[in-house]
Amino acid sequence: MAGERSTKTAASGRGKGKRKKKARSAKGAGHALGVMIFAVSCIASLLLLYFVLLVDKVAVEGNAQVSAESILSASGIRSGQHMFLIDEAGAITAILNNPYIDNVEIVRDYPDTVVLRIAERKPCALISDSAGDSVLIDHAGNVLSIGTQLSDTLITVYGMGNAGYTLGQSIDTGVDFQAAALVSILQAVENAGLTEEIKSVNMANALSIELMTHSGYLVKLGQPDTLLDKLENLSAVLKKLQAEGKNGGTIYLAARSGPVYSPAEEPSGTALPENTVLPESGETPNPEDTLQASPTPGESPQASPTPENGDPFSG
Repeated sequence: MAGERSTKTAASGRGKGKRKKKARSAKGAGHALGVMIFAVSCIASLLLLYFVLLVDKVAVEGNAQVSAESILSASGIRSGQHMFLIDEAGAITAILNNPYIDNVEIVRDYPDTVVLRIAERKPCALISDSAGDSVLIDHAGNVLSIGTQLSDTLITVYGMGNAGYTLGQSIDTGVDFQAAALVSILQAVENAGLTEEIKSVNMANALSIELMTHSGYLVKLGQPDTLLDKLENLSAVLKKLQAEGKNGGTIYLAARSGPVYSPAEEPSGTALPENTVLPESGETPNPEDTLQASPTPGESPQASPTPENGDPFSG
């Protein structure tokens, strides 16, 4: 009897062991299948994500002088590239090789659009050399082109000699006083809102600079110091003269006492009286105000000194 019970117990143990092995095997197979399904799902998701993030459109914004086609060509960005694999640094460097472009920003508009935001340099002046060629620059003195024909819509610069200029670089290299003075003048002209008023700049003598306006006034700027103050004064004086119907003549901005105006038909200049208040920038001038100084009772009117009577002005 004891032997039979032992035999049954052993058989029962072997049956239980087989069932446990089968359970473990089924559990392992289920786990492996789950891992496989997860891996396939991940691969499928990655493939889907890859194709979703392929560049479909490249747009250019902010350009007016440089064509979108030339910008796109320089960037090297094409449809079909992956958004994460764009060579942004290389594209920016290539685009900035165009001297008309001041700055570029690459923006990814997910999932499939790239935007190139362009900031351009605006032509301001033409430096005319003795050979008859001209160099086109912006307000900061950056050279935009060489050999450009003269234009009435841009400021013409005379008296700069034949200094060598490099395309895409500023004429102000830090060692040429004349070039630095010209750049400072152009920036002050822009800040004073006089870009469209100034016709030409004579830089033959960098310590006695002359401007000519489209309205026919010769402006004696003097030395290239306190330029913004001088040109803001010029803006106010021009408004007064035009309001009073005074055309042509010479305006001296280097006088210690303030701007001096000399009519074209008269040899002597007339200083602005001390009680004449120049209008603030943007303020409409009062035609009742006058640029002519009225003599006080009992005094004979005195003409303000002019360059013919000796140069009393700074600069």
